[in-house]
Amino acid sequence: MNTANDNVKDILDMNNYRVEKLKQTKKEIKILFDDQKLK
Repeated sequence: MNTANDNVKDILDMNNYRVEKLKQTKKEIKILFDDQKLK
């Protein structure tokens, strides 16, 4: 049973996932950047 509510939840989950991935990527970029500065 796929209600509109389920769809909204899926969209929110997807957005949360994207936000988490983005945070992770930003962290990795910052680490790389800091690494470069140290060299």
